Amino acid sequence: MLKKRCFFTLPAIVAALYTLSAQAINPNTATADELADELIGVGPKLAIKIVEFRQQNGEFKGIEDLMLVNGIGNAVIDNNKELLEFK
Repeated sequence: MLKKRCFFTLPAIVAALYTLSAQAINPNTATADELADELIGVGPKLAIKIVEFRQQNGEFKGIEDLMLVNGIGNAVIDNNKELLEFK
């Protein structure tokens, strides 16, 4: 009998499970604590940068605008695109 094996990395599995259980978060209204708690790869310092950027520059129009925040790159965007909403 031939067995098929699927190999997934642990971070990918954790991210997928987290995405399924998490509520959407709006970076235009969320507090730094909410951002740090809900977003993958966003800790307290980066969450504060997001809030400060929003206060200085206005609301984020879309996910691409988040990349303007120093410290947010493709990995953070890719891990959180299903969690973010911009309403």
